[in-house]
Amino acid sequence: GHMFLPKGKLIEATAELIEGVEEDIEPVLDTLISEERLVLEDGLGDGSKDDPEDGPQGGNVYLTPLNYAEVGVSNRVRRLLVTSPMPYASSMVEEALSDIEGKLQITLARNQRDAAITALRAPVLVLTGGPGTGKTTTVRAILALFQLLGKEVSLCAPTGRAAKRLSEVTGDEAVTIHRLLEFSPTGGFKRDAHRPLKLDALIVDEVSMVDTVLMNSLLRAVPDGSHVVMVGDVDQLPSVGPGSVLKDLIASGRVPVVQLNEIFRQAQDSQIITNAHRVNHGEMPELTGSPDRDFFFIECDDPEDACETIVQLCGERLPSHYDVDPVWDMQVLSPMKRGILGSENLNARLQDMLNADGEVIPR
Repeated sequence: GHMFLPKGKLIEATAELIEGVEEDIEPVLDTLISEERLVLEDGLGDGSKDDPEDGPQGGNVYLTPLNYAEVGVSNRVRRLLVTSPMPYASSMVEEALSDIEGKLQITLARNQRDAAITALRAPVLVLTGGPGTGKTTTVRAILALFQLLGKEVSLCAPTGRAAKRLSEVTGDEAVTIHRLLEFSPTGGFKRDAHRPLKLDALIVDEVSMVDTVLMNSLLRAVPDGSHVVMVGDVDQLPSVGPGSVLKDLIASGRVPVVQLNEIFRQAQDSQIITNAHRVNHGEMPELTGSPDRDFFFIECDDPEDACETIVQLCGERLPSHYDVDPVWDMQVLSPMKRGILGSENLNARLQDMLNADGEVIPR
């Protein structure tokens, strides 16, 4: 998530990588800064091993595009926050939410209602919470509230999979951020401050995966006076690119945040969800339970045994137990590409297993 290096740490690290040039590093660094290929901002200390945190200011060194993006996100959020949304009477909003509950056949908890009301009254809202705490239901309510008031709403997410899921749970079209901004491989994003998006409200899901550069591009294209609802869980997947946008926005204390922390009854029946919360709280997950649970831990000491177990699970045991299709309803995750338990070998073994049953699927 780091966007910069303290100047002293950068000089030390460079000296370790390139021996014999210690005296030349700082002059070269100054040249790169003067050429605006790097940016130096004031910092608490110079980052060296001998320098205390409250030592002399040495500054923080950014790559120029990263500094531009970080400052851009900060400035754009501040500008959105000073815009004044249209005031709505509390009684009218509560009545609208009651109508939405009936239409969607849901019952909103108090903090979910607070989130919907805040989304309407604040220009920017961060909606966060762990699995099973009702983020999806809250997003549906916020979307319905915006639409009931005649607002033009766009839905987006950083990945195709996340956008597809957002479409499925809301019943409205959701697209990737790149598609929303009309990305072109040759021309970049077509939507920006000069050609902003045509919307009154924007809901962005899985914000933990959005890096600073992409968030800057997205916010630049949001017109003044719009509502922006950012949804995500800081304990979920982080962004591939630099920056911790969601975590930093929450920590800033400048943006309204609604944190959902109640695990709903239907979610409490899922051992996957309860174990996720146990891990987040520093507790060991429960590895045993009833036969109808959705979380299993199967220990194998030998890689070949583990591979064979995975094939059996996908080909026989899980499809018969849960009545699921091994082609479309199942996914195997591996932390590596090569080896007996790597994705390449697992794909080949699963392909052979399915072909033996008369099924042909793309890898």
